[in-house]
Amino acid sequence: MICPNCGLENGKRNVCKKCGTFLQNKQTQRVTDPKELRKMKRAKRRAIAKGCGSSFLLMIVAFIVISVILFVILYFVTKNMKWPTEEELAAEMSQFQSVMDAEEEERRKEEEGASVTITEEP
Repeated sequence: MICPNCGLENGKRNVCKKCGTFLQNKQTQRVTDPKELRKMKRAKRRAIAKGCGSSFLLMIVAFIVISVILFVILYFVTKNMKWPTEEELAAEMSQFQSVMDAEEEERRKEEEGASVTITEEP
């Protein structure tokens, strides 16, 4: 298209490269035929659905790729790790329980001692 303002040839562009004038006709034809309107609406809906479908598929693929990467990392990190046996876990739990019981016994003795001193004051 030739710019009416500066006369520059712009090819198929809608805006002039040199002066920025809009090159399209200001009188655009509106589609009033109901069949054509329905076709345009359907085409628009298809384009939106196609874009949403592509985005959803891309998110699913990204989720799978990230999951596989995390699995591989965790596999190699924990591959040579020494995990405790059931016996070791049971021994550790019994040791922990004995420490907790001793602390509870100390608390009870302190509470009994505190209650005795309170009753002796009057």
